[in-house]
Amino acid sequence: MLYLGTLPIDDRNRGMVLALLFFTSLSLFIVTLRIYTRAVVVKRTGLDDLLIILAGLGLVSYLTASMYQVRFGLARTLRPGELQNFLRSLYATILAYNTTQLLVKFSLALQYKRALQTVKSRRFFTALLVSLTAFAIFSETTCIITCWPVSKYWDDSVPGGCIDRRILHYVISGLNIIIDFFLLAVPIPFLRRLQIAKRIKAILLCLFACGVSTCIVSVIRLRSLYENNSVPIEQQPLFGVDIVLWSGLEINAVQSVVKTTATANRVI
Repeated sequence: MLYLGTLPIDDRNRGMVLALLFFTSLSLFIVTLRIYTRAVVVKRTGLDDLLIILAGLGLVSYLTASMYQVRFGLARTLRPGELQNFLRSLYATILAYNTTQLLVKFSLALQYKRALQTVKSRRFFTALLVSLTAFAIFSETTCIITCWPVSKYWDDSVPGGCIDRRILHYVISGLNIIIDFFLLAVPIPFLRRLQIAKRIKAILLCLFACGVSTCIVSVIRLRSLYENNSVPIEQQPLFGVDIVLWSGLEINAVQSVVKTTATANRVI
C-alpha cells in the first residue's frame, strides 16, 4: 500500500496520484524558472507573470482537492455518510480546474499582446481579452453557483435547485477546447508580418506550437468526462479516476507553454 503522508493510496488510484504529483512538481519547477528568468535575468515582469504564479497555486489547489477525493472514496464504492464529503471535494476540484484554466488563458493572451507590438495586434488582443473576460465570468459564475444555495451541490436535502451538471460541464469543456485552438492559431498571422529576427520568430512559433499538447489532452479529457457523466452521481466516485487524471494533466500542460515562455522572454 502506498501512503501519501497518512493518506493510503490503493492500486486503483496509484497511477493517477503519482502522475499528478510528478507533473504538478514539474510544472511548479518550470514556473519558478520562468519567474526567475523574467525577474532576475531579464528584469522585466508583467501581469502575465503574476497570472502564471496564480495558475501554479491553482495546480496545488487541484492536487489537494484531488487527494481529498481519494480520501473520501474515489475509485471505490462509498461507505454510508461519505457522499457529501466526496461531493465537497469534487466541487473544490472543479473550481480549481476551471480557475487555473482561465488564468493560463489570460496569461497567454497578455503575453501575445506584449510580444506582438503592432497597432492592429494590440487592438485585436485587447478585444480578445474582453471576450475572455466574458467567458471567465460565465464559466466561474456557473461553476460556483451550479446549485443554489451552493450547499445543495453536496447535500440534496437542502431546498433549492441545480443546473444540469452534465450539460454545464460539456458546454464549458467544449468552449475551453475552442478557445485553446483559437489561442493557438490566432497569433500566427501577426507573427508572420512582424519585422523581427528569425531566431526570435522561431522561438515564438515554438511557444504557440506548445499549445497543441493542451488541445490534444483536452479532447482526450472530453471522452473521460462523457464516461464519468454517464453514471448516476452517487456512482461517479467509482468511475472518476480517469476524469481526475486527465483534468489534472490538462491544466498541467501549462508547463509546455511556460517552459517555452521562459526561453522566449530572454529575448522578447
